[in-house]
Amino acid sequence: MAARGIYPSLQDRVCIVTGGGRGLGLEMALALVEEGARVVVTSAREAEELAAVEERAAALAGPGRLFARQADVRDYGDCEGVGAA
Repeated sequence: MAARGIYPSLQDRVCIVTGGGRGLGLEMALALVEEGARVVVTSAREAEELAAVEERAAALAGPGRLFARQADVRDYGDCEGVGAA
């Protein structure tokens, strides 16, 4: 199988992007999905906005490549919840 993209080692790796609900974090998360990674995005944003992030990723690489979780990284309990998911 030929190497794909500039980061072929990201295929099926799990990446966590905090602040991935918008802006630079969102663009980074989508780029990782395009490179074949499985991405967990956390954001303190509203759940509806996070659902839109999942839809954008599914349009790029199919469903199940990006999982968005509402979490505030300043809250230890939220971080534990993301790790457990």
